[in-house]
Amino acid sequence: MSYTAKNKADNPMLRMTMSFGVSTGLWIGAKFILNALSINHAWVGIVVWLVDLYILFLFYSSTLIYRFREKGGNISFSEAYSFILLLMFFSAIIAAAVRWIYLSFFDSSYLSLMYEQTMPVLEKMMPAEIDEVEMRLREFLVPIRFSLFYIFYDLIVASVLGLILAPIVRRSKNILPDDFED
Repeated sequence: MSYTAKNKADNPMLRMTMSFGVSTGLWIGAKFILNALSINHAWVGIVVWLVDLYILFLFYSSTLIYRFREKGGNISFSEAYSFILLLMFFSAIIAAAVRWIYLSFFDSSYLSLMYEQTMPVLEKMMPAEIDEVEMRLREFLVPIRFSLFYIFYDLIVASVLGLILAPIVRRSKNILPDDFED
């Protein structure tokens, strides 16, 4: 029996991370939009914190669902960690698309405002290299580069998040016999 494309699609981890990644990515994208709106409305910052907590809950619950549905209630640290990283990978792609659409079509002034707020700080920190820094910052603060950078950033966050959540979600088979008593 050969390994075909059908078998690749039957990978439960891949299927579930893609499925959960869409909703999680939309929530991460919504968090970015709310964060951009919090510049003008301070109360939105509280909503951003609540969305952050909900996203953490989504990662935790998605990993638990995978553990129970596909792994029979037992999952190793490495499997849970891999699931969280793969989930964030798909989420980051969806969130990057949301960021790009928002920055390109709805709020093109966000990146220019970020530039105006960043330059005075950089001028104080690096007065000698300010021309080079200004050129690099202008190159970076375009919607597509900014959005693609956040894929990398989200994966770094996922690697740390995975180190925290994977031990919590991890569950091994009982190594003691059923008739063992203290």
